[in-house]
Amino acid sequence: MADIDPRFQVVHEQLSDAIGNARELPYSQIGDNLQALVVEAGSFDFLDSLARETQLIGERVVATDQLLIHVQDVLGQAINSPDISRGYPGLKNDLGYIVDVWSGQTKSQAWNDLKWTSRDTASEAMVEIKSFVHGLIPFLLDGSTPTADKKVKLEEYIAYLNITAPPADGLDATLKTFAEDVSSCVEKWQEIYEKYRDSIGNQFLDGFLAEWESLAYTLTDLSEKTHQLATGLGLLPLSSGVSSSLSSAIPSPWIEVMMNTLGGHVSNPLRLAINSEKDEVPANLDHKRQQYLDLDAKQNATARVHLNLMYCNMEVNALVQMLQAFINVWTNLVHDVTTIKDWSVGYSEEYIQHLQATQVQYQALHKGLEQYVDAVSH
Repeated sequence: MADIDPRFQVVHEQLSDAIGNARELPYSQIGDNLQALVVEAGSFDFLDSLARETQLIGERVVATDQLLIHVQDVLGQAINSPDISRGYPGLKNDLGYIVDVWSGQTKSQAWNDLKWTSRDTASEAMVEIKSFVHGLIPFLLDGSTPTADKKVKLEEYIAYLNITAPPADGLDATLKTFAEDVSSCVEKWQEIYEKYRDSIGNQFLDGFLAEWESLAYTLTDLSEKTHQLATGLGLLPLSSGVSSSLSSAIPSPWIEVMMNTLGGHVSNPLRLAINSEKDEVPANLDHKRQQYLDLDAKQNATARVHLNLMYCNMEVNALVQMLQAFINVWTNLVHDVTTIKDWSVGYSEEYIQHLQATQVQYQALHKGLEQYVDAVSH
């Protein structure tokens, strides 16, 4: 790895802060593989896999919406079921209170607005992502275009991205309201825990309360991040590199493209580790969903509430991990393409301009993708 010119150290550090700690490989060692990536990224198979994964994301958004809405129905069934009626005094009324909190007219309308806003945001954002992936790498590798012209084009793209990015106006307030609603449910479950823990049993209530607390924490945290985005306060930095979140969420074809692009610089032990983690993840989410449905049919009303919350949590986590991993993988990959240390020898001025343009581009890209994550992680 070539040394960085001391004059450019600050800019390079800013770039690293903007896009995470990724590997930096000399262009002379990965140039051939990068050309292969351009072909792969524009191929039918790659775009077909991208389309399939986009559809899967859409299905997960819809499934999560349906499951969250279904919680209200399940609670209603629990209230009217024989096992609740024969159960502990007051539990039926307490469950009724939770239904009221969950399904109050104002809260219900806010949740409905959030649902459709999220779907529209997801659809628009995926168009931007596909366009970006399809065009950025060949553009950066085009040696016939001067760096100054590239910078102008990148600035034009950033302006376009800012115009077409789905607006966050009102989304943070809507999400905050919903997070507060869920938090009030958690408070009620804590009261139930104290009232019935001895007769119902700690194990069931501990698990039930943990599900609600997790949901409330996630929504509150998401509400704060969305508010940061909507008010221009900035975003929390993303971690990068190979991790369990990558191998558990990113589509397999994209992992292969990333490793093949880096060629021999992905060591065999690292390649084996990535593939090993990837293979541990159930490939068929539909099968896992069916397992939950089969279990659901066998449960009494009380247990069904718990099971549906677990199911809902699975869908939300799968969606968020996929989107975060998408950001991380492309951050690492394009970072390797664009921070080419051999350029710092003999082309210092061009190198500094390239770093500056790349830094601005990544900040815009992260803002757009983070808005997508915030909008659909409900």
